[in-house]
Amino acid sequence: MEVLLRVYKNQFVRNFGVNGLNFIVKIGLGLLLPPLLIKLIGLSSLGYVQIATSVAAYSALLSTSLNQANNKFVTVGIGSNNQPYVNNVLSTIFTMYGVSFLLVIPLLLLFLLNVDVFVDVDTNDINSIRLLFLFVGLSQICVMSNTALASPLYAKNRIDLIQGVNVTRNILRLIFIFFGLSYVVPNIVAVGVAIFTSSLISTIISIYYFRDSLPSFSFTKFSSSILSDVMKLSGWTCVSVLGVMFFMQTDILLINRFLGSETSGEFALLNQWVVLLISLTAVLSGSLAPKIMMEYSKGNIDKMKILFLSSIKHQGIFIAIPISIIFVFADFILKIWVGEDFVYLSNYLRLIIVLLSISMAMRQVATINTIFDKMKGHALLTLFFSLCHIVAVIFLLKYTTFGMVGVIISNVLFFFLLNVVFLPLYANKKLKISKRKIYKHLFLILLFEISLIAIGFTLRYLSGGESYISALLIVLFLLFVSLVGIYFFIADQSERKLLKNYLGGIK
Repeated sequence: MEVLLRVYKNQFVRNFGVNGLNFIVKIGLGLLLPPLLIKLIGLSSLGYVQIATSVAAYSALLSTSLNQANNKFVTVGIGSNNQPYVNNVLSTIFTMYGVSFLLVIPLLLLFLLNVDVFVDVDTNDINSIRLLFLFVGLSQICVMSNTALASPLYAKNRIDLIQGVNVTRNILRLIFIFFGLSYVVPNIVAVGVAIFTSSLISTIISIYYFRDSLPSFSFTKFSSSILSDVMKLSGWTCVSVLGVMFFMQTDILLINRFLGSETSGEFALLNQWVVLLISLTAVLSGSLAPKIMMEYSKGNIDKMKILFLSSIKHQGIFIAIPISIIFVFADFILKIWVGEDFVYLSNYLRLIIVLLSISMAMRQVATINTIFDKMKGHALLTLFFSLCHIVAVIFLLKYTTFGMVGVIISNVLFFFLLNVVFLPLYANKKLKISKRKIYKHLFLILLFEISLIAIGFTLRYLSGGESYISALLIVLFLLFVSLVGIYFFIADQSERKLLKNYLGGIK
């Protein structure tokens, strides 16, 4: 908390604020888009959109794996004021991005021509689904271009500008989808066109910011030595990203193949909340990662350790509050959001989010492993547990009657084991931080979440009603209890003192 409050006084405030705005916009997109699609073009369309997004993410695997190396090396170059090195790094990485995009095109075409082999789709809809996948794939290329162009802003800790581009893209996406479906044609192709158009506009904005933040950049020759350094890190990052994709993007594909398009639409509905909660975690972690890297580039290892430990506790507590509220009011939320017909999914929703708080608390482990070039173990662990999850899911879907609940249990269990048990132990070998400190924070997060859930269910039972007013009052009370609990039981004495000083400074 001490480090966080010091950073608040500088760029962190703007970064956190725009990250928060981006999250609010994502909430709008995530909450408004599913009922809109269900109403205008059916439940299965929601599943198809998410499947298209998953396939596009796989097609951009190589370029995604370059992001961390891009950010790290550009940050080091700008931090040491070595412009020739920055030019060489960016020129080499841009070339690699270009090669990855060229590799994506034939793979995307192969998938489009055989979409009915991979996806359970009605024959009458196959051409529309092909166009959806095409436009979403092109959109993914635009998004990855944005990330490549954002590295100078990342190095200068201008996350506010980076997220500003994302805010613009998400707002435009929602507007274009609404008008496309409502006033042009109620077809899933309109969704794909809207997604691509909004991404293309955001790429144009990213090009402007890149030129403005790095006016002295000039494209130099391809550097084999930098390529070697990038591949050393990105090679294992690629494996790690593949593992993460197996966790986050494969479930809906398997559900579609084994259980059909309607069930995949149901899963997509639930997964919206997972995406929103992960995005909420990114509001804080996305603002902290550049600071952690910058402290490392300056040689401030002790400060970096403090920031890492601080991030565990505060990221977990930060995400535990909305998780607790959603857990308590899952049935109420689904009824308001998509209607009475989907209330039966409430227990699935509770199950899919319950352990996210402690899993997401460890997000900065990837940043630490990237900094110390320890992505090999990180990547192998991620890939191993994700493959275990996929094998378990296929077995459960093929040989049992668990259905979608089996997929959710497998994902939650293996994701928890990876992020909470094994990755922290691996990262700790380099940081040499007491494991007791790490798991003390995780225990506090879990206890905090369980307490809020228990209080919430008790109040729902005692209130005896399901009105909007009673629900709102319970939510407000839970927020109040959260603030009191954080101040008196989670924050230590020095953190409370700093918080008082900070709030006094605002006055």
